[in-house]
Amino acid sequence: MGVDLKKKLPNECVGCQFLIKSKEEIEHSKIQTKTWLTTDELVVYSGFSRAEIYRLRLHGTNCAGTLPYVKIKNSVMFRRTEIDKWMEKHAVGTTI
Repeated sequence: MGVDLKKKLPNECVGCQFLIKSKEEIEHSKIQTKTWLTTDELVVYSGFSRAEIYRLRLHGTNCAGTLPYVKIKNSVMFRRTEIDKWMEKHAVGTTI
């Protein structure tokens, strides 16, 4: 009789959680060094959802305007440093 591993192992083992977290940390560190980010990379970098990025890109906010981006044909790219500046405009209770 074969052993059903799904019954023997918990849903998420510690080793699996470590590998997933490490993969996310590696991707995040790669993003930190890139000049231009795709929408998916901006999701990881900023924590905003794809829908929120789309909304901010088109409509923006009252205090900082629209999210800065470049569009070439169907590709939308975001300069990481410009995103940082845009987000800093939303700082509350600090002087930048």
